Amino acid sequence: MTDWLQSRGTQHGKEIAHRATYYGDNWPTPLRELDMPHLGRRVYVKDEAANVTGTFKDRLTATLVRSISEPTLVGLISYGNTALSLVNRIKTCPDFGQRVRVLIYVPSDLDSWTLGPTSLGTTVKGTEILSVLSRHDCVRLLPIPADGAFLDDAAIERAARTAFNDRSSPFVNITEGTDTPSYEIIGTEIIDQLGAVPDLILTPFGAGMLANETRDLVEDPDQRVLALSVGNRNSLARMLYGPFWLDVAALNQIGYGTTRHSSPDRLGRIRQPYRVHRVDEDQIHEALARCAKHSVCAEPSGAVPFTFESSQDLPVDFARDEPYQTVVLINTGNSIDYLRRSRGRSGEGFSPTVAS
Repeated sequence: MTDWLQSRGTQHGKEIAHRATYYGDNWPTPLRELDMPHLGRRVYVKDEAANVTGTFKDRLTATLVRSISEPTLVGLISYGNTALSLVNRIKTCPDFGQRVRVLIYVPSDLDSWTLGPTSLGTTVKGTEILSVLSRHDCVRLLPIPADGAFLDDAAIERAARTAFNDRSSPFVNITEGTDTPSYEIIGTEIIDQLGAVPDLILTPFGAGMLANETRDLVEDPDQRVLALSVGNRNSLARMLYGPFWLDVAALNQIGYGTTRHSSPDRLGRIRQPYRVHRVDEDQIHEALARCAKHSVCAEPSGAVPFTFESSQDLPVDFARDEPYQTVVLINTGNSIDYLRRSRGRSGEGFSPTVAS
């Protein structure tokens, strides 16, 4: 590990410890080696399902809680996990809940969705997610425009100010993160836990912030970080479908698409486009089966790194002279089964069903 990464890991370690103490978060999340001796390499899962609401989105919402000290309007686009994590913060951090008013753009047909199955066979209906999100007076929901119009910061801010009749409060759009990196911590935890930079990290790609901030940590990201997504809005892993942030047409036509992030981003960092590779439905089913075999609790979007099991599964542009000896699969988590458990404890949340 380079001195720079050692220093960065130490700084983030202190930040992690502070946040975990203050918010009750389960950090660092586990890094567990998987029993895959037939691959001839060491394969690990970074298990973000250990977060309080079951997904890595708790990293983002913890950053938001800490950054807001005055009445603030918050806007976001969410297919479910960020919104559910944010609503949990409103419920469990009363001071935060009193300071924010939140506008969430959700898919216009979310009420017709069934999400899952997870690696445990659990599914949930979109109507039940909508019910959870709409329980708080400080939250408003709007549909993502059916015409595919891009919702930039200005458009979301206008909608939030109209929804809450507020022309003066500060506004933040957290769809692409906050002014403080939230997911870089996952990479620094991996490096601290391994004691080295992995040869290869596989990560799901939705809005792309996790992939971006993981790439920021390594010197040769095009060879060390493989981002995976879907090109089908009705995919099992539909939470990864992101035409705002990815050339989905190319993803479907040639197997990979290039990213569409703002550059420079809100932190002033230059974002060069990079390739995101497609996984198909058969691969997602196989990945969920692998997760179940290795006792990894994942929803379909979190399972996509498990489409990798051999070098033949890697895109040709990820071939290299030296083999990948250390591989980390980031499981971004599973809010569906978290909510099933939380309902059992408190009678709240919604009632997912287990597929027969």
